[in-house]
Amino acid sequence: MPTKTKRVTIKDVARLAGVHHSTVSRIINRHPYEKYSRKVEKKIERIVARTGYRKNLRAAFFRRGKKDLGVLVCAQGIGLTHNPIYQEIVSHLFVEAGRKGDRLVYVPYPPQGDDGMENIIDESLYSGLVVFGPDESPAFLEQVAKRLPVLQMFHRKQSRHLHFILIDNDLSAKTILNYLAGRGIRRLRVIHFSEAPILMEKIIALEKNGEVHGVSVEHRCLPFNLVSKIGNMEAKRFIAGTDCILMLGSLAFYLALTRAGIRIPEQVSFMNYDNILTYRRLFPELVTVGLDYGDVAQRILHFFDSEHRPRRQELDIIIGEGQTVRGKRNK
Repeated sequence: MPTKTKRVTIKDVARLAGVHHSTVSRIINRHPYEKYSRKVEKKIERIVARTGYRKNLRAAFFRRGKKDLGVLVCAQGIGLTHNPIYQEIVSHLFVEAGRKGDRLVYVPYPPQGDDGMENIIDESLYSGLVVFGPDESPAFLEQVAKRLPVLQMFHRKQSRHLHFILIDNDLSAKTILNYLAGRGIRRLRVIHFSEAPILMEKIIALEKNGEVHGVSVEHRCLPFNLVSKIGNMEAKRFIAGTDCILMLGSLAFYLALTRAGIRIPEQVSFMNYDNILTYRRLFPELVTVGLDYGDVAQRILHFFDSEHRPRRQELDIIIGEGQTVRGKRNK
């Protein structure tokens, strides 16, 4: 009968490194107020990798006496640094959780080994899990959601156990077109980089059905690798025959137009989908279309605090006022 392998503890790592176990703890947890030599840090990192040591999350929980809310970014290779929308929401989550005395922790994905999976699905450790990005292993979140409340952000799929926060694209499309109609915009051109986004399809459907009067809509797909090559002549062709451009995604096209000498909003009005903080610091201040990230963070925390959790919540976008849409108010 095979013998059970003894779990490596933090004291084992400390003994091998020749330091106190509190030193190992501070280095592993990146304690902000403690500084150690890079030589000691590398030595401990090598021992951790060699021995397969993993943090004991249960012990951390019992020391704190309070469960954490887990934050998990599912898509492999796409961390928070690669998605500014996730960054905005999580930063607001940290602020709101801090006000309530709660704590958020990042959960590694995919989980490493049996201990990694058990740490995630153990309801004694987490009050719940908020998930960003599409789950590349469909059975994984279903398994977790049988034990913990799991809130999936922006990606809907068939599930008996998951809960969702989604963007109401129908209502968002109406919000955009009504805003433009109110500003006297008559011709809208939607620019996107990849396959047609759902929001754009909803905008076009509303225009075809005549549900929003006075705004005609067309769209163009622009390969991202060609954006940096846009010169003055190409830029003029892109803005010809339209009153306003709505860019879905990256700000690169806006920057390409301004580099090519296009004056916004004098020559064409411009809106950008996503009211990321850096976008709002441009001059002239950009008119943005996006979410109220503070409200999203509050909804997430309220969801986990509530006994009755809705299966699905839908969000409308908001218009971030700026000076890049020229209309009735500033002619």
